[in-house]
Amino acid sequence: IHNVEKLVDNYEHGRLIRGGVRLVITGKPNAGKSSLLNALLKTDRVIVTDIPGTTRDAIEEALDIEGLLFRVVDTAGLRITSDRIEQEGIKKTEQYILNSDVIVIIVDKSDSLSEEDTFIFKQVQELLKKEHNEEDRKTKILVAANKTDLPEKWEISQLSDLVGEYSTVEISAKTGAGLPDLEKKLVETALHHQALTEDDYLITNIRHYEAIQETLEHLRSAQKSLRRGLSEEFIAVDLHGASDCLGRIIGAISSADVLNTIFSNFCIGK
Repeated sequence: IHNVEKLVDNYEHGRLIRGGVRLVITGKPNAGKSSLLNALLKTDRVIVTDIPGTTRDAIEEALDIEGLLFRVVDTAGLRITSDRIEQEGIKKTEQYILNSDVIVIIVDKSDSLSEEDTFIFKQVQELLKKEHNEEDRKTKILVAANKTDLPEKWEISQLSDLVGEYSTVEISAKTGAGLPDLEKKLVETALHHQALTEDDYLITNIRHYEAIQETLEHLRSAQKSLRRGLSEEFIAVDLHGASDCLGRIIGAISSADVLNTIFSNFCIGK
């Protein structure tokens, strides 16, 4: 049972390694979202200006950090605006947040903390409360205190009331200061701070994951029956069920599958 439990626990790692980490960069306009994406990519992929709202649509790029694939999205940011085009970009931002694995919220250290910053944190938290998907994914949040190359308007300790328990990294997207620390935290956060060993096995397919979960349920039921001293027939039923679930992974066909196929596809006469 322990080995099957470990497979279930490691599925999230397998999913991220197979499909990549969905990383969303958000924050108030002009906080440095596009500059951070350029810095991570080490190229000028996104136009950067001092005009708030320059990024109207989400921009997606692939990024390799320590061998782990990140699918990075630079968003239009979150704020209340009357601009219809920017409103559409914000709707897309909200959708990306709902489907993310990791969110980096950027806060500008060269600008005073404002109601706009508070709005963004509350908005992200409200969106994540709606989060639901078939993989029981839990989105993680990192806070990047940006523009440390400029005169700072506040100390990092002042951020604690706003960000709560979220991990915070001080960076300068312009000079690259703090980026190695941010990259390290991104990997640790995505993988739940758990390191894999050479002996660990991973499942990366949702169908296999569901079959392993069913296998574990049958094994736990058999173990419970054994402890209660029930007859061997009860235990055998659950062990047979566990075997069938594992068979679905390796492509084994049971006699029940054959009969179901026959009766569903052929007309059987007397």
